[in-house]
Amino acid sequence: MDQGDTESRLGLILQASARWLPAAQLRDMRALVSAGEPGVALENYLTQLFEYEVTIPPELLAEFRALGDAMGINKKYWSVWCRTVTRASREESRRTGCGAR
Repeated sequence: MDQGDTESRLGLILQASARWLPAAQLRDMRALVSAGEPGVALENYLTQLFEYEVTIPPELLAEFRALGDAMGINKKYWSVWCRTVTRASREESRRTGCGAR
């Protein structure tokens, strides 16, 4: 996945997140993506999702992991949600990478 792909994928996620985070925060994160800082935007986004206690669907968690891995982001930013996924099915744990060692 190249930087253009990661920026595009993250941009789509941010657009779809209006129900979870304040518009001003999402605008700031989109500005970071536009400025070539998608890794910082993803770290900020995941931190804010945690702060606002957003429940993350397993499919989105898998996308966060893929984006984070592609950008070299520390897994602590998405692993916080693994506790909820590992209580779910083994298939969800495998898809999200939460069950991976």
